[in-house]
Amino acid sequence: MTQEELELMERFWQGAFADQEEEQRLREKYATDSVWRNKADGVRLLMLGIQEAALEDRMEDFHQQATRPVKKISWLRWGIAACLAAAVSFGALLFFSRSPGEKLFAAYYKPDPGLPTLMGVSDHYEFEKAMVSYKTGDYQKALAGWRQLLSAQPGNDTLHFFIGSAHLAEGRADSAVASLNRVIAVPQSAFQSDASWYLALAWLKLNNRAEAIKALKQSRHAYCERLLQELTR
Repeated sequence: MTQEELELMERFWQGAFADQEEEQRLREKYATDSVWRNKADGVRLLMLGIQEAALEDRMEDFHQQATRPVKKISWLRWGIAACLAAAVSFGALLFFSRSPGEKLFAAYYKPDPGLPTLMGVSDHYEFEKAMVSYKTGDYQKALAGWRQLLSAQPGNDTLHFFIGSAHLAEGRADSAVASLNRVIAVPQSAFQSDASWYLALAWLKLNNRAEAIKALKQSRHAYCERLLQELTR
């Protein structure tokens, strides 16, 4: 990790962006670049560990004394080792405490990528504005925008699908089930297959294997057969 990357990631977590353009760029990078996101998550763990150990002065010293590489490297190694140990222990605890349904959900779930946005040249500006929020991981902001549109179009299957997707990305499987069922109730919906797939995953997270199987049988998702085999063997 370079010094420039470290400083960018610190600003990202502190919300101390140079301008709105940088904020948008970094949020999109976090949402789409898995390597950068993993590094940023590691930096966040380091920052939290330093704060909790009352070692903020070392972080400042790390930046100010760039001519002392031995100290910088030893601090970084210490921080990374401590965070990795904590992360592995916490991750193992979470994994073994999960139910079988939650484990399958974690193995198969990836947020829906959303629709392409053409901000500024579309007649659906408010929808696409919310879509940008969704793609950058600001699910609350996306939900607020889509709910406002839904009040005027209560039967819109596209809105119900992405509201359900945002709820599931937030970990609110029960709310996702309600929205995705509204999509499946529209036989001609272009989102039928995807809605059934995410509905099955939501039921898995809620440990309802029977409903998950029922939803999977209505989907044409690439991993449907594999997941069905795991659920029925």
